This record gives sequence, C-alpha cells and structure tokens, in this order.
Amino acid sequence: MGINPAMGMGMMGGSEDFYTQMLYQQMMAQNGGANASIWNTAAANGAVNGGGADSSAVQQQAVKGSGFGKALTYGIGAGAAVGAATYFTNNKFNAPVKDGKFTPEFMSKFSGEYAAMQNGNKLENFFKGLGTQKNPVTAENYNGVMDSIEEFIKSGDVDDLTDDAKQVLKKKFGLAKADKAALEGLHNTKLADMKSFLTDTHYGVNDLVHANNLNAKQGLLDSLDDIRDGWKGFGKGKDSIPAKLEYLREHGYAMGMEKADYEKLLRNADDITDVKELDDIFKKFGEKAPFKARKAALKGEVGTIEKAMQKFAAKWDKSTKLFGGGFKKTGNAKTMTALENALSAMKKGKAGKYGAIAAAGAAVLSFLV
Repeated sequence: MGINPAMGMGMMGGSEDFYTQMLYQQMMAQNGGANASIWNTAAANGAVNGGGADSSAVQQQAVKGSGFGKALTYGIGAGAAVGAATYFTNNKFNAPVKDGKFTPEFMSKFSGEYAAMQNGNKLENFFKGLGTQKNPVTAENYNGVMDSIEEFIKSGDVDDLTDDAKQVLKKKFGLAKADKAALEGLHNTKLADMKSFLTDTHYGVNDLVHANNLNAKQGLLDSLDDIRDGWKGFGKGKDSIPAKLEYLREHGYAMGMEKADYEKLLRNADDITDVKELDDIFKKFGEKAPFKARKAALKGEVGTIEKAMQKFAAKWDKSTKLFGGGFKKTGNAKTMTALENALSAMKKGKAGKYGAIAAAGAAVLSFLV
C-alpha cells in the first residue's frame, strides 16, 4: 500500500497518539543504542554486574586488573556523567534554539509532536469510520485489512477476506450480511466501487499520516529522485510487468499519482498484457515537467510546515536557570507538552551521543596513564 501507518505503535506507552509514538520510535532507533553498547561492553568485560554483593567484587577485580578493565571502568563513569550533564542541564549542546530559530536536531524531534498537536485524533477517527465496534480498524491492523480487500478485488475469492475486512465491506456497502453470497455479489456488481473505496482509503490515510509532519513530508520529497532513477532498472519487456506494477503501487502516493491511475493498478500482473500501459502511467510523473512540479509542490509544503513550527521558537527563554525548563510556561497546555516532549527527546539523543564519546575518550586516556 506504499506506507505503514502502524509504524511506531506500541512504543512509549504513556502516549496514545500515533504521531508521538512514531517520533519516539525514531528517537529510540537513532539514539537508543549508544549507551546500551557501552554498558553491554562493560558487562562483558566484568566491569558492571547487577549481582548485589558480587558486583563490588567484580568491579574491584576489574579496577585492580588489566589496564583495559580500569580504563573501561573510568570510561563508563565519565560517559554516564557527561550523559547526565547533557540531559539534565540547559547548555549550548542541547539548546533547541540558535540565532532565534529551532535547530535542525530539535525540528526533527518536534516534527511528530507538532503533527500530533495540529492533527489531533483525525487519523484515529478515520480508522474508526472504517470498522465497527466489534471489528475495529486500527493502526495495527489497517494494512492487513486493506491488503485482504485488495486480494479479494483481484481474485473474487471470499476466502481472501479476513473477518475484519468482511465487516469493513459490509459497513461501507450496506450489506445485510457479510456471507459468501453477499460478498460474491458485491464483487460481481460493485468491483469499480470497491477499487475507488480502496484507493480513497489509501490516499486518505497517507494524507493524514503526512499532514503537518515535517519528517514525513521531507521523506516524500527526498524519495523522488530515487523513485525516478529506480524505474530505469526494470527494462522494457513484458517480463518487467510484475515488478513495475508493484513499484507503481508502492510509490504511487509519493509520486503524486492520480487516483484514477492508481485504481488501474489494482489488478494481478497476469491481467496486464501490454507493458506500455504501466510505462504511460509512470510517464505522467517521471517526465521532466510533472516531476519538477511534484518536487516544487512538496518543497513548498515542507517550507510551510517549517515556518509554522519555527513560530514556537519564541517560547524559548535564554534566561532560564541551569537546571529545569527552558520554554516559557505560558500558552496552550497541548503546545507546551509537545515542546517539552520534543526537547526531552532531543536531550536523550544528545546525552547518549556525548556520553558515548566521553566514555570512549576517558577510557583511552586512563588506559594510557
């Protein structure tokens, strides 16, 4: 379907918001390994042990042992100290604002929080509109439900439908029952309508996932050149049809493909006999003029989001104390929460980075002493 809106769900249980959780997953993936690698290495070398009384003996042995063990112990201490100092203090290394503007590091963390603040529950409500109370559609099962419906569209086999997918179709098309006869009748009489429904749903979810989300929108922009270049490797023969069909479905939204063209792709590769049909669809995006127009449009959207996000930089107060806040405690509570969450995420990333550097540096220096 070209995007996985379930990405990021289940992370950071204190937040029910999709965008915030997606942001935290990104944070954990990018920065979570630095400190962990230090502590795992230390444990492997006997410098850290969680075994109560035994731990002191192990640590003492490590300190009295080889120069490497001693260096490692000092490195861990230095890394933890620098990491803590970086996280718990307001300093030039973790300030979110420079020259009156949010730094790129902060903007990347603020992206999901800002989108959540602006979009509210629109995505959640969209999912609710698809399913029923007994068979809800959520970010976790959305892809499975839509993939099931797509397979049914292509095959006409009711066995391709999951229970959740059957209930979605029953609700959407007003079926009295979601049994085999009713669903087969739907496929025979409303196939075009099902394709339109699937396409509208796919585009609708993508619109909501990318709305006001700087990282997501920038990702679309950054992908365009690679998408265009990737098409060149498929060749021109009929044997390229399966790969081209999947490629167009995967990247249709990013390319700015019209819905009518996307609906044409909801077929099996065996049902397409002329590769030119797929080539023509790609040309609508890949030729110089439409490609340039799509890039310009996305660039403008990115700029609009950046400008709106940067307005909140005025809330940063340089005169705050060494420990504590940073943002002025005024204005909308939702805004303040978004800013503080983004600042915390950025600090965690920098704490891990500088802590790791300090640990390595201290270990080397103490080893040489």
